[in-house]
Amino acid sequence: MATHGKVNLRGGAHLTRVVEGNMDLAELQQLLEERRSEFDALTFLGISSSEAVHSRVLAWLLDPRGSHGAGDNFLRGFLRACATVAAGAGVYVGDLGDETAFQWSATRVQQEWHNVVEGYEGRLDILLINDAEGFLCGIENKILSGEHSEQLTRYRRALAGAYPDFHRRHVFLSPAGTVPLREEERQYWAPVSYATVLQLVEQTITQGDEQIREDVGAFLRQYSTTLRRRVVPDPTSNPRALARKIYTENREVIDFINANKPDYVEEGEKIAQDAIALHNDKWVPDWKERKLVFFRSTDWDQFEVLRTGTGWGNPGSVITFAFDFRPEHLQLICTLGPGTDEAVRQKIHEDIGRHGRLFSHAGRGLSRSYTRLDVKGPIITDADYDNWDDPAVRAKILDWVSEFAENEFPEMNAVILESLRQCEAQRVGQSTS
Repeated sequence: MATHGKVNLRGGAHLTRVVEGNMDLAELQQLLEERRSEFDALTFLGISSSEAVHSRVLAWLLDPRGSHGAGDNFLRGFLRACATVAAGAGVYVGDLGDETAFQWSATRVQQEWHNVVEGYEGRLDILLINDAEGFLCGIENKILSGEHSEQLTRYRRALAGAYPDFHRRHVFLSPAGTVPLREEERQYWAPVSYATVLQLVEQTITQGDEQIREDVGAFLRQYSTTLRRRVVPDPTSNPRALARKIYTENREVIDFINANKPDYVEEGEKIAQDAIALHNDKWVPDWKERKLVFFRSTDWDQFEVLRTGTGWGNPGSVITFAFDFRPEHLQLICTLGPGTDEAVRQKIHEDIGRHGRLFSHAGRGLSRSYTRLDVKGPIITDADYDNWDDPAVRAKILDWVSEFAENEFPEMNAVILESLRQCEAQRVGQSTS
């Protein structure tokens, strides 16, 4: 961690300064940008941690006759990598002689190989069988779960019983390359990590001897994204782990920064209230709650039907404008709320529905509770949040509101005003009849 000077905080304590140029921060920013721009299909579908899905993809890639079009490249690469891991872990793999001369294309792949050992029924995730060479490789795949009920022992014995004359290899595949729980099995099962699978997948995309189709390449790129994000435990490409590292090394200064960070909502609400006050000839504050600042037209207060609303203020205005801080960017909305007089609500909704030029949501159905009538904005952008303390941002918001007050609000207000006037007249007529 590079240190670029000191900063005095909390009684003059010298703390590491987190500034531009910090390599960890630059790396974290790059990782976050990659995540925003790179679509992860398996995570989107909620299947990124499914062992069955990963086993199916792996079996497909290991099949020399698979529709991936890469031939036996992935199979040979996987077996070589497993042999290397096995040798490093002291796992016995035996001597196959010149493996380069093998007919690997004759290998068949079986998923969920059913077996019964000592009354226990099991299903080995993937079984590679090459009858021509008298070779097999059993693969037990784990993503989130661990081994249980001595399954590796039972699978090994089942393979020995079913294929006594075959040269047998055993692979225990997991995100981190975990070794078997039982000491006895560690001499038989190669603890292979998903980092090996990721490397082979990326090689298949970019370096395969066989030209894979464009659609296959697109799928494999999606799959490699899932592996890097969700399966392979690589701290150097894990934004969460890197963020924790940065925080641990700079805890006091980051806590101080966090305590003094801008409160966009609270400070923005104050700007919104100031904007309403600047137009007090047209508007009056109506209601305020977290992330919403309501106001109404001064022209509406003459009508009793306005106060049939039960949503804000209770009782309050049945229709309002509001500055809305709930979405990603500040917007101005017009909403019809719930009320005690459904005829009033229906009348206002119908009248506004005939003015699609003025109200962006005109024509949409009337909800029993809140019905959005119009949305304008966003008023500010990402760049404005990045420069939040610049007086120009406040000026931009106030200018936008003034533009709306002078050029758009009068026509919208006229429609609402006429609707309230008619509602009031109907109510008065009903009470005198």
